[in-house]
Parts: sequence; structure tokens; C-alpha cells
Amino acid sequence: ASREAALQELTYSEASNEFMHYLLSGATGGETASELLKQALLQTQKQVNLDPNVNARLQLSIADLFASRGDDASTLKTLSVINANRQNISDSGILMRLDCMQAATDSRVIGGIEPSRKLDKIIDGAVGPVSNSAALALCLSDRAFDRRNRGDGTGSVIDAEAALKYLDQRESLRPAAISVRTLIA
Repeated sequence: ASREAALQELTYSEASNEFMHYLLSGATGGETASELLKQALLQTQKQVNLDPNVNARLQLSIADLFASRGDDASTLKTLSVINANRQNISDSGILMRLDCMQAATDSRVIGGIEPSRKLDKIIDGAVGPVSNSAALALCLSDRAFDRRNRGDGTGSVIDAEAALKYLDQRESLRPAAISVRTLIA
């Protein structure tokens, strides 16, 4: 199981590096970050020969970058692109991350208690293989920010600390760890 997870991570890293190189090599230098991200999303939609799991992870990375820029409309659009291909995604960690990101974005955009309850259900139901621990940590991060935004400082810190136990162990998740630390400080 750990060998398979390592191979998946390697495949994703290689595809991500190739994709970013391709995207940036075509840049003229005058594009904004939002324009580059929109181009990236369009390119992933054209990738018909790419493994659906790898493509979905690339798209989730794009959605995460839109979200970090506060561009909820583009985040939702990217998530809808991934959801349109959901039936071809077999990685439960990717599906979990997709659902959490959707609920967290809906919470910011739509408001109300329902998106927060959906985050709770996803996290509370997350009993599975170790390969999902990254997705769980990112979901805990989403819920930590959601709780902070709703005025639940204690719940926010508890989720942030739980997320950091895993986020600090993976180099690829260090940016998320830095962001989550702001909730504890």
C-alpha cells in the first residue's frame, strides 16, 4: 500500500512538474497570476490522455491557488470541472479533498450552516487508508478556517493542531502548514 502511494505521488509530481514547465514556457511575461491559472485550467481540460486521478490533482492544485487568492468564483468553476469528471476518479483521497474544498468554498460564498455540517460529516467519516491522511489534514485545515470565520476560535485551533501533525511531515504540504499556523498564533 505504501509503495503504491509512493508511486502515485511520484506520478503526480512528475506530471505536475511537466505541466508547470509547459504552462510557464508558453507565458509571455505579461500575464497575471489569475490569467496563468485560467490557462492552466483550460490546458487540464484538454488533457484526454492523462490519468483522471493525476488530472484531478492538478485541477485541485489550481483550485487551491484560486482559493488562496480569494477568487471564489474561479475556485467554484474549477471544482465544477473536476466534479464533471468525478465518475472517472478512483482515488478516495482526491474525492475527499474535492468534497472538503467544495464545502469550504460554499461556506465562504453561500454561508449558512449546511456547508459547515458537510465538512463535519466528511471529516467524521474519514476512516480509511493512510494514503488519505493528506486529504484529511487538508480537510481539517479547511474546517479550521471555516470555524475561525464562524467565530469558533477553540474549534479552529483544535483542527489546526490536528492538521499540522501531518502537514509538517510532508514537504509538498509545507505551504498549507504555514497557512494553518496563522490560526494558532
